[in-house]
Amino acid sequence: MLNIPTGASDQVIYSEGSHAEEDRYESPSIQDKFSITYQMDTFIDSIEGVDLLKPIPVTICCEEEHYFVSNKDLDITEVGSTLDEALQQFKEFFTQDFQNWLEIDNRELTKKAKALKNRYLQFAAELVR
Repeated sequence: MLNIPTGASDQVIYSEGSHAEEDRYESPSIQDKFSITYQMDTFIDSIEGVDLLKPIPVTICCEEEHYFVSNKDLDITEVGSTLDEALQQFKEFFTQDFQNWLEIDNRELTKKAKALKNRYLQFAAELVR
């Protein structure tokens, strides 16, 4: 389930090619030169098969015909041709990656990998069958 909180930070960013412009443009005429990207911060509060401890914050972007769902802290970015597809891809990746983290012994992990595993464990307790 996707939880869209009231007051979610919505932004329209104009980009040329694949590089987002830092400046925000007020003039509608500039849209002819730039493609519009929609960005919104929200949460995923349930994933089938995963016992979530708290909602996972995600950023949703729509760029031309693609939707992106990402979480920078978990280093996940998934894409789909629809928002539902991108969300499903994100959830499936989270579930598979979480399962992998549960199966690997901490002694086999680098310091950076342990930190990433711990970030996953902040959001999920276990897999539910």
